Amino acid sequence: MLFPKKDKADKAKIHFAPAAQTFDVNGHNLTLTIEDAQYRGEELLDDIVIEDMFRAVVDSVGRKATKYNPLPTSIVISHCNEEAEKAEAKPKSNNADAIRSFSPRWTLDDVCVDEATKGQILSALTIIQNQSKLYIEWGLGKIFKQNRSIVLNFYGKPGTGKTMMAEAIASHLGKNVYQVNYAELESKYVGETPKNIVEVFKKAQADDAVLVFDELPLCSIRHQQACTRLGHSS
Repeated sequence: MLFPKKDKADKAKIHFAPAAQTFDVNGHNLTLTIEDAQYRGEELLDDIVIEDMFRAVVDSVGRKATKYNPLPTSIVISHCNEEAEKAEAKPKSNNADAIRSFSPRWTLDDVCVDEATKGQILSALTIIQNQSKLYIEWGLGKIFKQNRSIVLNFYGKPGTGKTMMAEAIASHLGKNVYQVNYAELESKYVGETPKNIVEVFKKAQADDAVLVFDELPLCSIRHQQACTRLGHSS
């Protein structure tokens, strides 16, 4: 088993650390990990019990594996402890799980739209690509001091090409796509959802990506206004 080394002077104190072991199951490697095993110094407490538990899990998984339910490569076991409970009690968000980052697969030539719509989209992209010239060199920033953001709202039934167009726009601008599932940004904590949305905009802006929201109608008008004040993410 692989156990982390700890300071010998701290042997009397119980602490939490991962304990892991890799097994050969039917010719495949399976790693079992207890992410919050208890140690006293370098000593893993109840190591014999943990060893027996690991082997029981391996035996069960090995017997239940099939062609359509293959063996996993790893299994992580977590206990409920005081440290975990304290962390769970604090409002937190993990926006990384809500964002899918990828390179665009389509170009504007791949998307079939009428000329009027395509002209509107190209006009918006021209403004994005020439913001420095428009707002700084030509001085339009003194006139339009707010709401310089550009938000393109595509609507229609599933399969009509909304996401495809968003990817084509990213391709035209030479940027990656940040596709966000809005439902995963929602939080049960009061005031956390707007913060999560702002964080996603900031991340897309920092990474110079095109931000695409799935199911944007679920986002309230108040949230949209709060987000767009940050500036477009493309």
